[in-house]
Amino acid sequence: MTPSVRFPFSGRGRLAAACVAWAFCQAGPLAAQEANAAIAAKIDSVEILEARTPEYEGGTITRRDSGTREWVLIESELEIRSADRENRSPFHPSLQVNFHVALEKNSETGKIAVLSGEVDYVNVRFGETIRVGAFISPNDLELMSGDRDPGKKVVNWYAIEVVSEGTILDMAGEGGPKRLRKEDPESHWWKVDSPLIEKFTVIRARKDTPFAPMWWDYYAEEAGSGGAE
Repeated sequence: MTPSVRFPFSGRGRLAAACVAWAFCQAGPLAAQEANAAIAAKIDSVEILEARTPEYEGGTITRRDSGTREWVLIESELEIRSADRENRSPFHPSLQVNFHVALEKNSETGKIAVLSGEVDYVNVRFGETIRVGAFISPNDLELMSGDRDPGKKVVNWYAIEVVSEGTILDMAGEGGPKRLRKEDPESHWWKVDSPLIEKFTVIRARKDTPFAPMWWDYYAEEAGSGGAE
């Protein structure tokens, strides 16, 4: 697996990170969310990867050089466990994962784009490591970053939240004005409103991308993908 991305924030990256941090630190405290859950989740890793648009020919994926571009993929490994000793089912019926990305400051607009999206999963097995992932298209990245050849290099911060029935079970990511903790709403940078920040709901589930036919056994089962729900 490709190693997770680390941002040293030197030179141009350091300036972008400083701009992002300044914008997010201008907002006031956010209301805390308190809830109890029948299940627990632990996020083991969150990574930013790239995946070239697949092409299909005769039922197989081809790698022709026809100008395909790189999508950005946010991928995570996590595990869920039942906190209910009476539960005998090997599956949790549904799980929501929220994905968030903050891009570098757009040189044309002078603003920072925060991209978000949620993916619903079904029949999530307890006690096993599962993978979840979501995608950002090359065109969305170019439009919102102002970079004509974006890819993962335009990503400054990223995070995911694992949610069940409205309760945040766990969250993790890289970057931000302070250490990310679910108990600390001020660390949830994607919720901040500022004149310097533009928000877009453009992060997609795999079933809504050209990757839909791929990696069925690699990722957890997405809702609406045709399985039993």
